[in-house]
Amino acid sequence: MQTILFFDDWLMDSHQGLVRRWGRPVQIETPYSDPYSPAGAGYTHVEYNRDTKQWRAWVRLPSPEGAYEINPPDTGNGVVVMWVGEDGLTWRPWEGKGKGAQDGPWPHVVFTGSVASGSQVFCDPADDDPQRRYKMASVIWAGRDPDGKRHLGQRYELCLFTSPDGIAWRQEGRIHPLSSDTFHSFTYNPHRKHYQMTMRANTPDRRIWIVRSKDMRLWERPQLVLAPDPADPPCVQFYGMPHFEYDGYYIGLLWLFHTQYGEPDPVKRQGTVDTHLVYSLNGLAWNRTVREPFIPLSEPGEPGCGSVYASSLVVLPDNHLRIYAQLSGKQHGEAASGGKASVGAYELRKDGFACLRPEGKYGELVTRAIVPTGHLLTINARAPRGRVRVEILDASENPLPEFSGENAACFTGDETTWQAVWPQAVFAELKGRRIKLRLRLDNAELYAIRFEGYFAYSHTALGNLEGTELGPTLLPADGGEIFV
Repeated sequence: MQTILFFDDWLMDSHQGLVRRWGRPVQIETPYSDPYSPAGAGYTHVEYNRDTKQWRAWVRLPSPEGAYEINPPDTGNGVVVMWVGEDGLTWRPWEGKGKGAQDGPWPHVVFTGSVASGSQVFCDPADDDPQRRYKMASVIWAGRDPDGKRHLGQRYELCLFTSPDGIAWRQEGRIHPLSSDTFHSFTYNPHRKHYQMTMRANTPDRRIWIVRSKDMRLWERPQLVLAPDPADPPCVQFYGMPHFEYDGYYIGLLWLFHTQYGEPDPVKRQGTVDTHLVYSLNGLAWNRTVREPFIPLSEPGEPGCGSVYASSLVVLPDNHLRIYAQLSGKQHGEAASGGKASVGAYELRKDGFACLRPEGKYGELVTRAIVPTGHLLTINARAPRGRVRVEILDASENPLPEFSGENAACFTGDETTWQAVWPQAVFAELKGRRIKLRLRLDNAELYAIRFEGYFAYSHTALGNLEGTELGPTLLPADGGEIFV
């Protein structure tokens, strides 16, 4: 299935009378803090297993004093603990004694030796080796620097760790010889057929880099993909960017660090952190959306009034989305007490990152040309007191009579996967033809269009595009040519 989301106008030939409305997740349930740790919470990755219906969360926390101290005391020892739950909202520490937990006072520690940062725990079903099914990255202490040129005379390296079950971890190899002081986010890019991970240099170079690998054993040189620009607030820095493949797009949760203007420390340690939305068509070229927080700071005194680090995106069984974030009452670098940090959950409609809606009563759009290869065309729309009309045009935008006018498919209600049905024809009749879709929105919101097929909006035949960095929606599934 191909998906059209409405971050921008790239996959539309025209629209009129419509405005773009940006979604904002709604916080649900009471945020949870770890009962063992004085810190309460850290960078968090949440997993829902559809087969076992099990929820797990991996949380990076400072090591308890006097325990798990496998590194010198000046290197910032940390551990990764695991929480479990039945619904992803009410959590409890995993009781791991005798089940693989690390020896020490806490029963739910699954990894020790993390010097800094945190990591997405990436479940990789594509890996043939079951012992490497789970993967994460960690900055570890790699010994003392005999030349004394490293930070505090120590060497830190970003390394890959693998596990068969997310509990028992082993070091596999080095990703980069330098530390990366942020949350490390994995995804697999099926269009370029490589793994990729976000990282950045240690302070103060806070920008977003991506490092890639074909097999997670050999890693390319990191490349810069996002940096602050003139439209950003003064002295803002990019603290991290968890990112996820989503129906042919890539969604990024960009952490904006609003540094204290005029702070003399060159590292810029003071300021608030909130989460903004970014996206990509190929996972490498990233675009900013509206310059407002996707998940803003909460009200003063509430969890998240100082910092909000969103780090997990989970598709629920009902296809709605849930986003998890570390919430802190303290600003970055603030020594004053702000209470224990916690992990909060937010929900968002399926595809609810952005939608198109009429500026007045109605508006319409025309997509770029597509070539159907199957029988399905669905829309995600909300029109409880309105409707959406779906018509089909030829490549020159002439209406096809059996799919237009009185024969248009009409939707009213609120559904995320409504299948378009025309009274006089079926979508499968259009297989192999170059067509366009025209949708009229009357008092309605449109979140997504999905269809079996591919885009063919070029007037020249495109042959072998292997090696280009095109978005995923341009090519036929079989790799064939795009034709006029």
